[in-house]
Amino acid sequence: MKRALIVVFVVLALLLVAHGLLVGPMLYAGSKALRERQAESAADQSALATQVMADHLRWQNDPLFQPRDGGDAAEVLFRHVGFEGRGRAPEALPVELMAAVKDAGLGWPTAPIDVATADLAWMSELSRFATWDIEGPGTPLFTAPFDGMNEPLPSYVDIGPIAKVRLLQGLASGKMRPALADVRELARLSLTTEMLIGDMVGVALLRLERRGAEEAVKRGLDLEGWRAFTDDETESLKRALWVATHSTSLIAPLKPLDSQFPLVGRCSAQRELALALYVRPWASSVLSDKYRAFDEQLATSSCRLRRLRKAWATTGEGELPLSGDTFCGATATSSCDVPDIVTHLPLVRPAVGSVLAATASMDPFKLYKDADP
Repeated sequence: MKRALIVVFVVLALLLVAHGLLVGPMLYAGSKALRERQAESAADQSALATQVMADHLRWQNDPLFQPRDGGDAAEVLFRHVGFEGRGRAPEALPVELMAAVKDAGLGWPTAPIDVATADLAWMSELSRFATWDIEGPGTPLFTAPFDGMNEPLPSYVDIGPIAKVRLLQGLASGKMRPALADVRELARLSLTTEMLIGDMVGVALLRLERRGAEEAVKRGLDLEGWRAFTDDETESLKRALWVATHSTSLIAPLKPLDSQFPLVGRCSAQRELALALYVRPWASSVLSDKYRAFDEQLATSSCRLRRLRKAWATTGEGELPLSGDTFCGATATSSCDVPDIVTHLPLVRPAVGSVLAATASMDPFKLYKDADP
């Protein structure tokens, strides 16, 4: 009996040593990488705060971001904009017309494309709506479990051709101001989707609007009183929307930039908490203060974010599982067979959580740093 206990003790000791030899270096490397990313984020916040503040102050009171009365445009827009995995929208532009616009490339404003028969009268309705809720009642996402890292989205590729055809109609008819206004409203609604990709589509639409306006000026069409946004302005807007995700970054300081002034793009940035949710079973063990701050953000947020809120308040939905497979993925081991019980061993979750937090966060300041000479 005594010999058996000794054997068991020796086996357990060897397992713990092997565990320490594997997890110890991983925890050290992950913690070091996380500290470096956190230091880089803090340095960027300090160095670029003035530029970021200038961009956000430029846009925070712009009509594009001012609340307005009206309902949800989803029912109208999803008749013309598809949804991934659901095929084409019931009233989408004809395939041939979309192909012609795509083939025209950057030369679309002067391309000989027949747009006369395209019915885009519905775009004049857009100004009466307040928002575009892509996961509201009647949408494919309304009752779907939250899977922020891998869930279907609107077919945003449908939106650019719609805007181009509407602008080409204005150029052809000479009635350019209504066409420009329709595209501006489509851009505004894209900025209310509470999705970063929707924000980027909104910026792209404002650039298309400018191209249409420039061509109208060349043709001598009347644009009195209309002002399209300049290249510098749309670049400023893109930077402002992208850097807003700093407020929900796992590696940002506990008091990031949004504590200094109101951010545009706040709701889209908070939707990016999907990443923090995804790695939460692991990363919360090393970033408990950050997760408490994220709890507070969602609790006090005025954004819709219904499905994210529900998933955040539960366990498992939208999260990376506590499993041996996840452990193997974090160790970048090509051939790995680890039982799930390994996740309960000491230091495993902090080790994996450090690696995930350090590698899974995008750079919110990238557009500012890329612009530096």
